[in-house]
Amino acid sequence: MRRMSAEEIEAYVASGQSDGKAGAYAIQADGDKFVEKLEGSFLNVVGFPLELFEELLPRALRDWRL
Repeated sequence: MRRMSAEEIEAYVASGQSDGKAGAYAIQADGDKFVEKLEGSFLNVVGFPLELFEELLPRALRDWRL
């Protein structure tokens, strides 16, 4: 996250966008304007590690059929 001014914080909280969010922001919505750098999977930050799911799904299906 980048450093935010007091005015930016106040406006963001007043907008209600921080309500009900883990970490008080949603990177897929307007919260991305406060993110300075992202390492790894964007989808993991959003909340669902799609790449890992795709990797593990075949094994899970194989084990389920046994």
